[in-house]
Amino acid sequence: MEKMWHYTRGDSEQQGPVSESEIRGMLASGALSSSDLVWAEGMAEWVMVSSVPVLGGGTEVGELQPLAGMELPPRLLGWMTFIGVMCLLSGILQCLSCVGIITGVFMIIAGSGLLAAKGALASVSEFDSRLALFFEKLNTFMSMLGVTCIIGIVLYGIVAVVYFGIIMTAVASAY
Repeated sequence: MEKMWHYTRGDSEQQGPVSESEIRGMLASGALSSSDLVWAEGMAEWVMVSSVPVLGGGTEVGELQPLAGMELPPRLLGWMTFIGVMCLLSGILQCLSCVGIITGVFMIIAGSGLLAAKGALASVSEFDSRLALFFEKLNTFMSMLGVTCIIGIVLYGIVAVVYFGIIMTAVASAY
């Protein structure tokens, strides 16, 4: 059962009860603003709509909040570029073998998509403030994936050097 809400618009009298979906509809239509007051059973006092996360959590539907001190996590765009380029390179290398063509094409598409998303994100100057947690988690994902790529490159380099050394030793001992 939906929670029932009472509300006031500006200095008007208390109205309601209305369902949560009706309150959201009123916010969407502009009939109720984020600065109006709401109350539901179990609440100690009336509060502004903007302080009730389930009703919009601080913004009216479709309203963008400027960054206002909130910035994209440091290095997010850099990690997105790195991972995008690594996907492209991996896809190209996979396409050079007969076995890896299918996965290589998907890696190229993924890398291109990530680089396009990074470009689109870099061009946006305002974000809905509710996206802050998403950007933090995206930054964590991109940085961990980037570190994993770097570790893989180093390990492949070590294996290549050891393998090359073994082959050179075998060739030298054959003569």
